[in-house]
Amino acid sequence: METPITRLEAIIPTLVTREDLAHLEGRMNCAIQKVETTLH
Repeated sequence: METPITRLEAIIPTLVTREDLAHLEGRMNCAIQKVETTLH
């Protein structure tokens, strides 16, 4: 059975460019750091 995650992973490369990915990664890192500072 296919999970939503694997379906997303199959679709994502066709939707985003490397620049979009880098931008998204930066935003995710910021969000993760905010969560970590909130938890600690």
